[in-house]
Amino acid sequence: MKNVLKNKPAMILTLVLIVIAAGATNWYTKSHNSSLPVISKNMNQNTESTRNDPNNLPTPEEEQTRKCTLSTKSTEEYIENARMEKERGRSQTISILRDTISNPNTSQKDKEIASQSISKLTSRIELEPVIENILKAKGFSQIMLCLGENDASVIIKCSQLDRNQVAQIKDIIIDKAKLKANNIKIIPIE
Repeated sequence: MKNVLKNKPAMILTLVLIVIAAGATNWYTKSHNSSLPVISKNMNQNTESTRNDPNNLPTPEEEQTRKCTLSTKSTEEYIENARMEKERGRSQTISILRDTISNPNTSQKDKEIASQSISKLTSRIELEPVIENILKAKGFSQIMLCLGENDASVIIKCSQLDRNQVAQIKDIIIDKAKLKANNIKIIPIE
């Protein structure tokens, strides 16, 4: 029993990471399976049976056509869904941490670790819209930023980014979030 109590901070951290991973997986699965159209070799055919048929994959030309015909609305929906999933996962994480803090059986050390985790997460949550607004002011209209403890992911609506734009985005994140450039992932979507 004493071994279990000694590892409680590790268990709390593991639970937090599992909740975040579950939220990210859920977001990825929903955004990649249900929001995008299924393209078959016959462009008029768009059914579940063709979705699961490995012999009925789109040609490169059909795939490019699909990419070019995704509407602005679907891109906006994609970014908004990603934002909602991120917020939902973080809410669950904060709820778990608050439950840990309010549990009378939790040691003082574990309560402090949970409190610090909430504080760090809250700081990142507050910093994200600040950075997003700076990037919007620089001309990037549709953005979703997700700051981790040591990394960042940015989803940006645009077909391509040149080196100057990538450098501009990274410089802003480096300056505001104090991250290293190689820990910043930029994902352009059309």
